[in-house]
Amino acid sequence: FNSLGSVSALDKARLVLEFNNYALKNELPDIVLVYPCFIGRASSGKSARARQLAREMNLKMRTVILSQMLPEDVGGIPKVFDGSEKLIISLLIQLISGGQEHQNLIKEILDKINTDILITRYSIPEWMEYDLVLFDELDKARESKLAPVLSVMTERVLHGHKVNAQLVFG
Repeated sequence: FNSLGSVSALDKARLVLEFNNYALKNELPDIVLVYPCFIGRASSGKSARARQLAREMNLKMRTVILSQMLPEDVGGIPKVFDGSEKLIISLLIQLISGGQEHQNLIKEILDKINTDILITRYSIPEWMEYDLVLFDELDKARESKLAPVLSVMTERVLHGHKVNAQLVFG
């Protein structure tokens, strides 16, 4: 961005978000997304710049202050439930469809009935409903909050759910 000369930080961030939006909408897998990061001391206007950016681009924005949030607020609330029913149904379908190892499959089904199978699913964090998310105080966040953020940055997925929001860091 050095070749952009006197272009403001806000305009540079807008260009980056427009590029990311184009890459995401056109599903360009080889394109590496870049995320704007507003850098400055406390109370230097980083959040205000992000709000102005959202206003100018007509995006619904959410600020996630990583130093003040619980890991569940960032990554979703885990819910553990019994998954043995799904496994048993899956095994029965295999049996009905004529699998070769009928006796072994019946034994496996009976073994699974007596075994607890726990499955963890996560709720979708409310920030995923927004068009633009400012992850603020990134430098003060603990690892338990950074893991979901890094997953979203690299994979654009959080616990199997596609993330459509644009991301900005402060």
